Amino acid sequence: MIKLTLQGRLGRKEYGYWSLLLTLIVTLSACIVTMMNNTLVCSTFLGRLVFGILALSFIPVIAWALILATTLIIRRLHDFDWNGWTALLVIPYACLILLVGTFANEAVDLRFALTAVQFLALLPQLVLLLMPGTEGLNRFGGEIGQP
Repeated sequence: MIKLTLQGRLGRKEYGYWSLLLTLIVTLSACIVTMMNNTLVCSTFLGRLVFGILALSFIPVIAWALILATTLIIRRLHDFDWNGWTALLVIPYACLILLVGTFANEAVDLRFALTAVQFLALLPQLVLLLMPGTEGLNRFGGEIGQP
């Protein structure tokens, strides 16, 4: 079980497992909200009300996912002997992806740009997943799996 703390290191295997689990939970939650939207009659007041309540119930899931994802990234960066503040480099990158995604939904010509940006969004994840951590002791703790 992962500790929800910013202290210590996180290996590649654990990072991959937890990232996959987190992605599955958020995707499943989004699918449930989307299916409920499609099954409810949103032209009526009651349908809109029920969907609004369901959509609001999705907010804690997203908040939990952001906290856990940030914790995973910081602990994985600690395995490289990098400071956790390095994770802040991802924020402008994520904003760019959201911006392109918003405009691409409105214009068909930008779909290629959206696909390219989404591919580029995988690069930091691949680096975190595939790059080996520092061997032995570093300033954030001992070898992964060692007490």
